[in-house]
Amino acid sequence: MINRLLFLLALVLTPGLAAAVPIRSLDGLNAVIFYERTGGSAPSARSFDPNDDRLITRFVTLDAANRDFFGTPTESYDVFYSDANGTLNPDGMYLTIEALYPGPGGGFNIAEVELVYGNGTREYASVVTDYNVVGAEGSAATLSSLIDGDLQTHTSLGISTDQSNRLSATVGFASSVPEPAAVLSMLSFAGLLGRRRK
Repeated sequence: MINRLLFLLALVLTPGLAAAVPIRSLDGLNAVIFYERTGGSAPSARSFDPNDDRLITRFVTLDAANRDFFGTPTESYDVFYSDANGTLNPDGMYLTIEALYPGPGGGFNIAEVELVYGNGTREYASVVTDYNVVGAEGSAATLSSLIDGDLQTHTSLGISTDQSNRLSATVGFASSVPEPAAVLSMLSFAGLLGRRRK
C-alpha cells in the first residue's frame, strides 16, 4: 500500500511525467518538420502545421498518388501521430514515418524530425521507439542518425514495395514523453522509501 501511494505521489511531483501530452497539444507548437535527405548537400525540409490533417491519417495504400511527401519520385512517405509502437493515434505522443522505396540502394533517408515553437525554440526527436528495416540494403545502425541532431547524417532502412511491410521509424520528444531514466529513478526511489518504512 505504501509503495502505491509513493508511486502516485512521484507521478504527481515528477515534472517530466506531468508534461506527457499529445504532440499537437504542446504549448506554442507552430510546426513539425521532417528533414529528408535524397542527394544534394543538405536535406529538404517538409513542414507541417501541427493540426494538418495529413498528420492524423495513415494511408492504407502508400504510393505516388497517396503520400505526404516524396524523396525520389519513387520514394513515398507517410507521416502521422502515433503511439510508441507506430500505431496511428491522432492524440499520440510520438511521430511515425513510413516509406516505400523500390531501390536501388537503401531508402528512407530521414535526417531529423523537429518541433518548432512560436517563441523560436526548436527541438529534435530524442528517442526511437519502434522501426522496421527491410532487406540487406537497410541498416538499423543508421537509426542513431535520426536522433543525433545532425542534419548531415541520415537513415538508410532498405528497400520495400510491400504495403504491409513498410520501412518505418517512430520517434519521441523530451517535451512530450517522460524520459525513461526519470521514470526508472522515480520507481527506484519509491521502492527504496517503501522498504525503509517496513
